[in-house]
Amino acid sequence: NIAPGQALVTLNQTQSHPSVTFFEMPVQVRFFGAGGQTFDATLDHTVSGQQFTVTVPFEVVDIAVDPEQHIISRNNTASLGIAKTDALQTLSVYPNPGKDVVRLNIPYGVEMQSVEVFNALGQSVLRDNDDTLEVSALATGVHLIRVNTDSGTKTLRFVRQ
Repeated sequence: NIAPGQALVTLNQTQSHPSVTFFEMPVQVRFFGAGGQTFDATLDHTVSGQQFTVTVPFEVVDIAVDPEQHIISRNNTASLGIAKTDALQTLSVYPNPGKDVVRLNIPYGVEMQSVEVFNALGQSVLRDNDDTLEVSALATGVHLIRVNTDSGTKTLRFVRQ
C-alpha cells in the first residue's frame, strides 16, 4: 500500500535463457483484504521492472500473481511489502479526551510491543503492553503516550478528563 486505497505493484520478468526476449503480456494480480475481500487487476506488462499504481477498495494483506495460472512459467514468486512506517501515521488513541479507559487503534500488520504514559512534567506514570489503558488513576490534564511497535515508535497526545 502506498496510500489509502492504492497499491504499488512492480512486475519483473526473467528469461530462461539470454536468447529469449522479453514477452509482453497482460498479467492478472489478485489482491486480498483482511475481511476476505478479493480484487483482480489486469496489468499490461511491457517491460521488466514496470510499476503500476492500482486502486484497491480495501487494505491489502496479501497478493497473488497469475492466480488462475494462465501464464506458462516456473519459479514465480510474489511478495507483499507493507510500508509499516506509513501505517504508524494512522495509530491513534480514543476516546480523546478520555476519563477512565482509553484504547489504542493499532493499524493492521503492526505489532505493539509496549506503551508508556508520561505526565506534563515528563514523568512516567503508566507502563503497559496492552492496547487498552486504565487511566482513571492519572491526574487530569495533558499526557503523552509513547507506543513502541515493531515498525517504530510513535508519541500521541492524550487529555485525561
